[in-house]
Amino acid sequence: MASRTMGRNILQQAGYEVILATDGAEAWELLQKQSFDLVASDVDMPKMDGFKLTRNIRGSSALNDLPVILITSLNRPEDMTAGAESGADEYIVKGNFNQQSLLELVAKYI
Repeated sequence: MASRTMGRNILQQAGYEVILATDGAEAWELLQKQSFDLVASDVDMPKMDGFKLTRNIRGSSALNDLPVILITSLNRPEDMTAGAESGADEYIVKGNFNQQSLLELVAKYI
């Protein structure tokens, strides 16, 4: 929750419109109803994790080009590999997270 709020605040202060989902399933539902320029998601979420959300996005003909940035505390090599295999464009470990790097990545994809 704190990471989600922090990310939203950083992006809103930079002028981006941000819509939050409480979990991966809600995010997937929102993606079916609205148009988005980018998804920034945690991996560890209830109902649908970020890997599954990313795989769903990549498997959708309507969404497969949507940039996905995973921001997570999961820093094991196998987690990073799972992020890449799911189709995430970027994988940020929260311990390496900083405001400037997030804004640079968002700007790269939008």
